[in-house]
Amino acid sequence: MSPEPGFLSLRAECARALAAQGYFVGGDWLCELFEAVPREAFVPDGVWLDDADDQQRWLFLDRHRELRPWADAVYDLHTPLVTQLDDGSVPATGPAKGTFTSSLSAPSVVVRMLRELSPEPGARILEVATGSGYNAALLSARCGEENVTTVDIDAHLAARAAKRLADAGFHPTVVTGDGEKGYLPGAPTTWSSPLPPPTASLPPGSPRSGLAAPFSPRSPRRWAPTPCSS
Repeated sequence: MSPEPGFLSLRAECARALAAQGYFVGGDWLCELFEAVPREAFVPDGVWLDDADDQQRWLFLDRHRELRPWADAVYDLHTPLVTQLDDGSVPATGPAKGTFTSSLSAPSVVVRMLRELSPEPGARILEVATGSGYNAALLSARCGEENVTTVDIDAHLAARAAKRLADAGFHPTVVTGDGEKGYLPGAPTTWSSPLPPPTASLPPGSPRSGLAAPFSPRSPRRWAPTPCSS
């Protein structure tokens, strides 16, 4: 798909800011990867921010009504975008109350997790929690879409992500299911997830098997890339 020119400049600006803050150190391939995959293609037209108004409703951005603020939020280094509240029961039409049940991590978090994971071209990947599909697109561009399987327990999210991925030119295997149970047809050598799965769920594999997750089981707010041998 052809990106709108404005998004190309925003993506390049975001990449320069990430580089200036050291996010690409030790992973020169990451900058090229980040600039090659259109993050905006995986963001719904309506998203909430992790910030509330005076009525304790999550602030909302609508691409069609507020294109520039929406685009700025998409490429803000440290801004996560909430893409679903209460398992989809809250319509994405404006500020709302509810529990975050799906989100798109901030660029800085996405890049750091990929840097820590450091997947090699050709590595077989199992991603747990497809969400928007953005991370699956990055992994497909790095490792080859034929090597990437992404699983989401929410059938609506999985279907929506599969369409966005296809529209952007990526065709990894997208599965609806419980990621903790794995997916044997796509048994990985590397596990990528926003939630740390039990180590027992990792399939037996090569000595280079591993997982990366932004949370540690010991401390839910601590980053924990974890190499695993099997």
